[in-house]
Amino acid sequence: MITPLMGVNGWQASVGRGALLALGAFFLLAMSWADLRRWIIPNSLLLPGAVLVLALRGLLLPGTLPGALLGGALGWTLFWLLAHLGDGQLGGGDVRLAGFIGLLTGAAWVIPALLLGMAAGGVIAFGLIASGRAQMDQGFPYGPALSLGAMTILLLAG
Repeated sequence: MITPLMGVNGWQASVGRGALLALGAFFLLAMSWADLRRWIIPNSLLLPGAVLVLALRGLLLPGTLPGALLGGALGWTLFWLLAHLGDGQLGGGDVRLAGFIGLLTGAAWVIPALLLGMAAGGVIAFGLIASGRAQMDQGFPYGPALSLGAMTILLLAG
């Protein structure tokens, strides 16, 4: 089984995994809250979150750092392509959040995390449209859905 913490054993893995979950949950919740309130995922949360995740991985989970960097690049690149090939509903904050999710989950789990987040976003969009709270061409804050996918993967795959 491939986990976000491949190659890490013992106390370091336990402490590192717990710290990564707590740090990830804190920043994902903060970004989701900001996105719900202002429809923006601020760089003032993304940048410190990314630095702290990388520092934590480097100190407690050094074997996971290359996979995290690759995951970050993969998440960012995929959402950058979606944003530039799509209808303009994905913003730069969503692209950077996908990169942050890749740093959290690593390369092996960034795609499942983003797919879960996209599925959650689809359910939310359907609910908003079905309830008459939104129209087909109207956007909504996507950060909470993406964050839900990331936290699900971190909790289940670790």
